[in-house]
Amino acid sequence: MRVNSKEVKAGFILKEDVFVSKNVPLLKKDTVLEESHLEILEVFLVESVEIVGTGSLLEKENSQNERSSENSSFEVNQESSLASSKTSLFLYRYKQAVTTFTKLSREWVNKEKVDNKKLEGIFTGLVEEMDKIPPIPLFLNQYSIKEDYPYHHAVSTGLLSYFISKKMGYTPKESIQIAEAAALCDVGMLKIGRSHLDNKGILTEKEYEIVKKHPYVSYKMVRENIASNEMALAVLQHHEREDGSGYPTGVKSDQIHPFSQIVAVADAYHAMTTNRPYRLGQSPFKAVEDISLKNFGKFSPKVTETLLESLITLSTGLTVKLNNGKKGKIVFIDDKAPSCPVICMEDTEKVIQLSAKDLYTIKEVVVWR
Repeated sequence: MRVNSKEVKAGFILKEDVFVSKNVPLLKKDTVLEESHLEILEVFLVESVEIVGTGSLLEKENSQNERSSENSSFEVNQESSLASSKTSLFLYRYKQAVTTFTKLSREWVNKEKVDNKKLEGIFTGLVEEMDKIPPIPLFLNQYSIKEDYPYHHAVSTGLLSYFISKKMGYTPKESIQIAEAAALCDVGMLKIGRSHLDNKGILTEKEYEIVKKHPYVSYKMVRENIASNEMALAVLQHHEREDGSGYPTGVKSDQIHPFSQIVAVADAYHAMTTNRPYRLGQSPFKAVEDISLKNFGKFSPKVTETLLESLITLSTGLTVKLNNGKKGKIVFIDDKAPSCPVICMEDTEKVIQLSAKDLYTIKEVVVWR
């Protein structure tokens, strides 16, 4: 039954998704409307919505819901506990992977050669745990330690590359290969030296020219023992750009391997969102906006669109903490301005939209559902 939004009450259940843009639902089907949802409908000038049944039926359902509130509360607590245990297991596996990769990469730098067989298995169990918490690959920056940034960056870029690859329809085997290639992209940087990685300011022109050699150094270290030529290309080309402005060879889009295009976006996204020794990271929402809009033409449109759509879909409904310490739930993200989502504040239940002019930004995600 379609009902005028002004007549909708708390407790009504949506029969259909409510859209304010073509691809992104403002509220999803089966949502049990609360007072904050009613305010959202008003803010976005939604004229009417499709609801389940009639008002009287809904009142009956609400009465039944009230009688079963104790059981519902128990179920919610169970879900919360399960989500927490999944996150804990993932973080345990993630820290193990970073520790293992740290040891291996130091060994490879000393030998000037990568043994890819030792890398096999690092990601297999880890991605299985990651897949149980869909939003987590988009917020791996929260678990990085800036003093060990290169190793966290390698593992996280691998996980994000795997995530994007699967979203784009690659097979699990291909996605693991792309993840492994992504993790190996900066072994050449480790060979060049930590002094460039830990630079406290802007690189000099001479230092930058040295850093720009790291994809080729990485390629030389991995090419003999890597599983496929495609993986080797991903390592070599991860800093190439669609418009030819990248390095080390300045090739353009039609010459950049699809594996490389995925790794390039994952590498840039994690680097932009993570605290480094010389700067603070951006929020994931601002980073995606910069990659998709500010750097339009530099990255593969298919890959950036996949990342943007994933962030919008998986972030809606999550609880976030702003830089002023207050919490709220994301209720809508505009794909034209992902850095300025609409948030229902936890303390006041007021619905606000962040603005590029505001001082308030999202600091971290605190709840995974």
